[in-house]
Amino acid sequence: MDNYKIFIVNKTSSKKQFWAFLSEPEDTFSTDLYLNSSAYITIKPDNTSQLNSFTIPLQYSTEAGCSNNAVGLNTVIESSITEKVDLTDGLTATFTISNEHLGPDLSSPASGSTDPGKVKVIVDPFAQNDEDKYSWYPSLTFGVQSQQGFMGYSWSPEPGETYKIKPKVKFYIATGSWESNQLLDMSSISTDSGEVTEDDFDAKLECTVTLENGEWTVTKGRPLTVNDQLIQMIESHNYLSKSHAQLTSLIAEASLITDLTVEDKEKSRSDGVEYPIKPKKQDKALSQDVASPFIYGRIALSSAIGFGFTYMFASGTKFKLVKRNSGTDFTFEYDGNKAAEQVRELLKAGAALIFTKD
Repeated sequence: MDNYKIFIVNKTSSKKQFWAFLSEPEDTFSTDLYLNSSAYITIKPDNTSQLNSFTIPLQYSTEAGCSNNAVGLNTVIESSITEKVDLTDGLTATFTISNEHLGPDLSSPASGSTDPGKVKVIVDPFAQNDEDKYSWYPSLTFGVQSQQGFMGYSWSPEPGETYKIKPKVKFYIATGSWESNQLLDMSSISTDSGEVTEDDFDAKLECTVTLENGEWTVTKGRPLTVNDQLIQMIESHNYLSKSHAQLTSLIAEASLITDLTVEDKEKSRSDGVEYPIKPKKQDKALSQDVASPFIYGRIALSSAIGFGFTYMFASGTKFKLVKRNSGTDFTFEYDGNKAAEQVRELLKAGAALIFTKD
């Protein structure tokens, strides 16, 4: 059984009651169909630290009731018997109109609905003309039971009538101060509410309805909490920081070679350096983890370069070439303020290198 979840976000300036309604069915089977809901939640304004939602399992039910109030606008309907139904199921409703004020009965007929996707409700004949005499009025209700309450529609049944109900996966979210199970006009609710259709849910069957400045918006998925927004900001900041570092490195490389002619420079890539990069012999006691003006090492290139080059640059850092072992093998020296570990990282395999003559 599918469970649909509708998250509610209140971006107004005041606390509001949000009600959930099941939409009208595919086919109008009664002229006096009213929305009926007891599903509501009260939400404070702009409360982004808490998630509020309606959880709606698509387990349909048919209800029958009798009361002293006729089915009509603003009437509160309370059913006395409920039966869970699946699409293609069928039920028979039996009403007794008398001074005994007997409750109705729902039973399963010999066969269900012959129409796919529909629930069939057969109403046995009853003394409809005696309803006013005994102040005993029957009602039928169809809908779903959510974790927050019932949502569906009610109508006054006709004796001997057969109703074929084809529900939609469609909901209305509205604000108001109604009573639970108070019958409401379907057209007025549908025109002043957030409308949620099956296409509005994501793969997890979740969506978000937001009320802001009198406007309803519906988006797929659940809303972001304060913690979610903070995590997104941190991730975005980290991404921007990395991008900025890469851009700075590229600008530094470009500025070093702007004034050089093609003959003055060549490019290659590192195929790796000889490990470890060591301080010069006269400074063996110096730690490899601190900056040293005496760091040197040997680097292999992915492609050969010509003769006469004196310096090598990696990400804007300058190295002196002290010995050409071959066109792809050089001994270098570094006298900057970077530690040995930083130098290893700069010259790792794949690093872009630029060679200059002065």
